[in-house]
Amino acid sequence: MMATGQFSRLARILGLTLLVLAEAACGLARSIPDENAPARHDVNHLAYYHYMLSVRDLRDGKLPEAEKNLREAIAKDPRSAFLNVELAAVVSRLGRTEEAFQLARKAVQLDPTMVEAYLFLGDLAAALRQKDEAISAFRKVVELDPDREEAYLQLANLLADAGKTAEAQEVLGRLVARRPGSFLGLYQLARLQGEAKAFEAAEASLKKALVINPEFVAAVKYLGILYDHWGRADDAERSYRDLIRLNPHDTEIRLRLGEFSVQRREWEQALEQYRALLSFEPANVAVKTKIGIVQLQQGAFDASARTLTEILDKEPGNTRVRSILALVYEEQGNLDGAVKELRAVLDMEPDARDDRLRLGIVYRKLKRFPEAIGEFEKIAELAPKTPEAYIQLSLTHEEAGDLEAADHDLRRGLEQVPGNSDLYFQRGVFLDKRKDTEKAIAAFRESIKADPKNANAYNYLGYLFADRATNLDEAVSLIQKAVAIEPGNGFFVDSLGWAYFQKGMIPEALAQMERAVSLVGDDPVILEHLGDVRLKAGKTELATEAWRKALAITPDSAVLKQKILDVQKTVP
Repeated sequence: MMATGQFSRLARILGLTLLVLAEAACGLARSIPDENAPARHDVNHLAYYHYMLSVRDLRDGKLPEAEKNLREAIAKDPRSAFLNVELAAVVSRLGRTEEAFQLARKAVQLDPTMVEAYLFLGDLAAALRQKDEAISAFRKVVELDPDREEAYLQLANLLADAGKTAEAQEVLGRLVARRPGSFLGLYQLARLQGEAKAFEAAEASLKKALVINPEFVAAVKYLGILYDHWGRADDAERSYRDLIRLNPHDTEIRLRLGEFSVQRREWEQALEQYRALLSFEPANVAVKTKIGIVQLQQGAFDASARTLTEILDKEPGNTRVRSILALVYEEQGNLDGAVKELRAVLDMEPDARDDRLRLGIVYRKLKRFPEAIGEFEKIAELAPKTPEAYIQLSLTHEEAGDLEAADHDLRRGLEQVPGNSDLYFQRGVFLDKRKDTEKAIAAFRESIKADPKNANAYNYLGYLFADRATNLDEAVSLIQKAVAIEPGNGFFVDSLGWAYFQKGMIPEALAQMERAVSLVGDDPVILEHLGDVRLKAGKTELATEAWRKALAITPDSAVLKQKILDVQKTVP
C-alpha cells in the first residue's frame, strides 16, 4: 500500500490542495487493495488522482462528476477490481442497477479474492432477482471470509426464498456455531424454525438471542408471535407487553393486546390499549372504530354512538362505521335511527347484501312488512342463491299472517338452493308450528342429511321427540350430537336434560338442568324445566324456588302460578 507521504508528494505535483489530498489518502488507506496480494499490481498515479477527485465529488453529492472521474481512473488502471466496485456503487446510486451489476461481475473476474466485490455483486444480483448468482456470490464470501456475518444472513434469506429452508437453516447453524454471539443469526434461524412449526427449537433460538441482546425488539416481537401461533396465549401476551415497554408505538402489537382483552371481555383493558394508540395516532380511524365496537360490546351504547358519530362527521362515506352505528341504534331500541344509517349505507353500496338483510329485519321489527319484503326480494333478485333471503321472507310473511306465502318462500328457496340445510331446518320449524309433525320431522332429517354438523337441527328434532315423550332413545342420541358440536350451548344442554327427564333418568336430568342454568342464566323455560326435575327428585323447596324465578321473568304465566299453587297445597 502507498504511504501517506507518497500521496502528499503526488498531490503537490498535481497541484491539489492538502485538504483534498488528506481526505483522498484516508479513503485510499482504507480501500486500496493490498499491493502484496496475489493477482494485484502497482498503483497507477493518474488513476489515483482521478479516484481522489471522485472522493471529493461524492463528499459534495456530485454523483455524475464522481462517475466521470472513476471512469477516468479505470481508463488509467483498467485491471483495478477496487475501482470497478467503486464505480458500480456510484452507478447503482444513479439508478442504473443492471450496469452496476455488470461492473461488479467484472470486479470479481479481475480479483476473484475480493470479498467486498462479491458482497456487492450478491446485493445487486438479489435486487435484479438473479437469485442463483446472488446465492453463488454470498457462498463465495463465506468461503473467503468465514466470519462475515452479513454474508451468512443474506445467503440464508435467499435460500429460504428459494424454498430451500433446510439448507438455509444449515447455513445459519454454521453461523451461530462459528459466532455464538450472532443474535441476528439466532433470530433469523428462529424465524425459519417457527415457519417449519418447530416451535420449541424456535423458542430456544429466540431466548438465546435475547440473552445476548435483551432489547432486541424484533426478537421480542417474534417470540410473542411464535407463542400466538403455538396456542400459548398467556406467554404471547407477556411477550407483547415486554415489547410495548421497549417500543410503545408498535401499532400491530397494541391492537393484538386489545384483542386479547376483548376475548376475555375485559373491556376497559382493551380500551386502554386502543386509547394509547390514539395518543400517538390521533387520526387512526380503524382504532377509533375499535373503540366504538368495544363500547357497544360492553353495553355503553351512548358512548359508542358518540364515538362512531365523531368518525362520520369527518368521514361521512365510511359505510362500515355507519353499519356499526345502525347496530348500536338497534340495541338502543332506536329502530328509526338504524333504518336511516342502513339506508345511507345502501345508497352508497347497493350490493351490500348483509346490510340490506339487516334493513329488512329492522323493517319487520317495525311491522313495516311491505318494505321488509321489498328488501328481501331485492336480495333474492340480485343473489338468488342466498338462502337467508328466503328464510327472512318466510318469517316476514308468517308474522304478517300470510302463511301460504311463508311456505311458498321456503319451497322457492329450496328450488333455488337445493339441499340447503338451513332452508330445510326453517321449513321444519314452520311445519312444526303448523302442527304438521310428520312433515316437520322429515324436513329436519333432510336438514341433518344435508349438513351432518347442523347442531340446531339435531337439537330441534331431539327436543320435538322429547317434548312429546316419543322416540326418547333417538331424542337423547340426537341432542347428544348437538351438545357435542356446541358443548357450551345451554339451550342444547337443557334439551338433553329434558330428554333424560322424560326417560325417567332423574339424576342425569338434574345434572344437565343445573348446568344449563349455569350456562344461560335466568331463562324462564330452563328455570321451569329445572323446577319440574327438582320436584321429581323430591326437592320441593328448590323446585318452587326455580319456578318463582321463572315467574319473576314471565309474571303472566298461568302454568307457573298453577305449579307453585299445586306444590303449596301438598305442603302441610
